[in-house]
Amino acid sequence: SDGCTNRDKNSQCQSRPGDCEQNYSDLLGTTCERRDIQLSSGANANIEHLVLAHEDLACYAVALWPQFELARHHELIVSRLEAVERGEISRLMIFLPPRHGKSLLASTIFPAWFLGRHPERQLIFASYGQELADDFGRQVRNLIADPLHRAIFPSCALSEDSSAAHRFNTVRGGAYFAVGRGGPITGRGAHILIIDDPLKDHAEANSETVRRALYDWYASVAYTRLAPNGAIVLIQTRWHE
Repeated sequence: SDGCTNRDKNSQCQSRPGDCEQNYSDLLGTTCERRDIQLSSGANANIEHLVLAHEDLACYAVALWPQFELARHHELIVSRLEAVERGEISRLMIFLPPRHGKSLLASTIFPAWFLGRHPERQLIFASYGQELADDFGRQVRNLIADPLHRAIFPSCALSEDSSAAHRFNTVRGGAYFAVGRGGPITGRGAHILIIDDPLKDHAEANSETVRRALYDWYASVAYTRLAPNGAIVLIQTRWHE
């Protein structure tokens, strides 16, 4: 694979160079660095870069989160998340050790990019605790509120009457809801359900009681919120077999 997920009908890469022998972050840096996207009055930017960030999750990540260095293992994560957005993957599991950027990409940057491309859709995010879920929700909300995001996705904006960290809507009818494990999500729907670290640590993972409670909540509450043809993304450090 050449690492390019955005192709035209002739299978030509539209946004990323195809030589995987080069450093992935350097490749992105030549086209997608935020310093090359000059905002004026919070709205005007280089059209080419805006189009790249609109179409390509990796370019969006570098543009909105310039301090994040995209390593080679992120290329695979990006390609699979883009496949989720296109409806080609409905179940995705990402297992990596801590501090490998999996949550930043899949739980912060991807939801903002997804809602930018689909501002009418709904997304539910869950983690082991409400406080952590709120933290992720706040980061997603702040990305969507960023003028650069609005320049990339003009039709995606936060609704003024619903912009809390754990629950916000878009002006196009889309919604984001963050919940801790075991929390209520009755009445919510999800085109994408993202579950990041449902188990806090090794101790929880080794507790049969905690694992059973998690499974029961997932099966009877979280899973039932999924829309037809919806997708589930699970991000987790593999603490237990």
